Amino acid sequence: NADRLYYSKGNDYDSAPQDHYIDITSPSEPLMNGVAYDGGSYVFSSERFFRLLPSFAKGGNVGNLWRFIEVPNGKGLFARWAIAVGQSIWFRAKDGIYETKGGAPVSITDEKLYPLFPHEGQPGVSFTIGSDTIAPPDDAVLTAQRLHFYNDYLYYDYQDTAGNRRTLVYNTLTKSWSLDAFSVPVLAHYGEEGSGVNNLLLGATSGRLYSNTGTSDAGTAIAVHIRTRSEDA
Repeated sequence: NADRLYYSKGNDYDSAPQDHYIDITSPSEPLMNGVAYDGGSYVFSSERFFRLLPSFAKGGNVGNLWRFIEVPNGKGLFARWAIAVGQSIWFRAKDGIYETKGGAPVSITDEKLYPLFPHEGQPGVSFTIGSDTIAPPDDAVLTAQRLHFYNDYLYYDYQDTAGNRRTLVYNTLTKSWSLDAFSVPVLAHYGEEGSGVNNLLLGATSGRLYSNTGTSDAGTAIAVHIRTRSEDA
């Protein structure tokens, strides 16, 4: 039932009666994933973006407990796990990564990373910034594409068309992108949660879990390039 959203009881999250569902799209337009954000619930299909609202009638419930509205000018979720939520919702659409606060989404990749993603029927292509060549995501391997938000940074992990694991990082404060490189290919990022906990974890293809701290990269020295300040007067 790719077009059907199931929901549990509001006071018993482990219980989901058989009649607790709502049909949102058609089977040819599967639902992909959803988030809770700013007191609301949202769900993405492969083509569109919907907000869910409680459906209460005076004197009790009539029919379904939920109703949905399509967000105008919305975009569908292209990769099921390429979605994250923080002070906004970020997600991978067919033609790039977008940000929304519940309304029409805005691209955060068009300005700097436009060539990486498909546009107008053309596939994404590699491009070079300085000495770094960035290859586009391999959209045949959608399960490798993941987004995670932590401490003002959005991490986009993916496998590129050359078979390499890549991480692009978006600074939500400066609205800028950078490329992270690791000695061990990274599959996903995850920010630890809890009182007094502030640590970014990285899951790697080695099967190990790494902490984003220390002075070496899994035992390998971290290469850096330092430029001192200069003025030409």
